Amino acid sequence: MKDRGHGINFQPGYCIRDKDLRKIHKAAILGNVAKVQHALLFGENGLNDREKMNRTALHLDCANGHSAVVTLLRERKCLLNLCDNENRTALMKVWGSELRPHEVDVI
Repeated sequence: MKDRGHGINFQPGYCIRDKDLRKIHKAAILGNVAKVQHALLFGENGLNDREKMNRTALHLDCANGHSAVVTLLRERKCLLNLCDNENRTALMKVWGSELRPHEVDVI
């Protein structure tokens, strides 16, 4: 959901401002595998690029329960232990997300 007045997205795992995100992060939040692949393939973003709060695409995918994008990032060997500004890894964001127990094994 997006609050047009402030440009803030209210996602299950994070409160995020669109202007703070790169292409890969925007695609990750939506769970759009094709756009994440495109951003990586054409060098628009790196696999472990961070946004303003030091979150990677993997952090955002885990927080929002997008197992298909998580799988893609893992297959490309993203770093799992990177911490955001709250000192949380992507795996920590799985708790309370929409990922099912069997999908957590993807990480």
